[in-house]
Amino acid sequence: MCVLLLASCSIEDNDSSPEKYSDWDVYNSSNPNSESYGEFAINWMVDGAVVDNSLLQVNEEAKVLELPFQWLHHIIFPDAKEVKWSEGSTEPNTWDMHIAFAGYSENNYYYSIKGTEHSQKVIVDDKTFVYHVYFSQDQSISIYNKNWDAWSAITPIDSIRVSDEIAKEVVEVKRYSPAIHLSFNSTKRTKARDSGN
Repeated sequence: MCVLLLASCSIEDNDSSPEKYSDWDVYNSSNPNSESYGEFAINWMVDGAVVDNSLLQVNEEAKVLELPFQWLHHIIFPDAKEVKWSEGSTEPNTWDMHIAFAGYSENNYYYSIKGTEHSQKVIVDDKTFVYHVYFSQDQSISIYNKNWDAWSAITPIDSIRVSDEIAKEVVEVKRYSPAIHLSFNSTKRTKARDSGN
C-alpha cells in the first residue's frame, strides 16, 4: 500500500494530463465518485513508518475517526509521565477532512483537504491543555484509486500550538520546516457504501 500512496500522489504521472481536470467547475466541491463511499481501515504513517491505525468514513464528506494520538502526544509532550483525555473528552475527536473534488485521471480521483486544523483537550500530568494541530493546506491531498478500491492521503503538519486551559494562554508553539510528513493509506474496506454510511 505504500507503493499506492507514492504512485497515486504523484499528480504529474502519465495518468493525469491537465485536460482531464476540466470538469472541476461542473463537480465543484462534491464527491462525484460514489463507489468510493464506505468505511476503510487505514494506517497512519510518518516518513513511511506506520505509527497508528484508524478508520476512514466516506460519504459526501470524509472523516477519520482518530488521528495518531499516541504519536502526537509523544512529540507534543515528550517529557510527560501521563497524557490522558480530559473529563468530557474521554474519546478522541474525529477529524473532518472536508475534502473537495479537485480532478481525476484514468485510475484516480483527487481531492484537496480543507480541514486543516484539529484541536484536542488533554490532561498532562494533572494539568489541562488544549493543543491545535495545523496541517499544511497547500500540501494536503487525498486520492481514491479505483483499481485498488483504496484511499490515501498526505497531510503534512506544519505547526502545533499548545494552550493552558486554566490560564487561557499559549504556552508553546512548535513549527516544523520542512513539515512533518504525515500520511495514511487504506488497507481494506470494512463497510460498503450501503451498510450504515
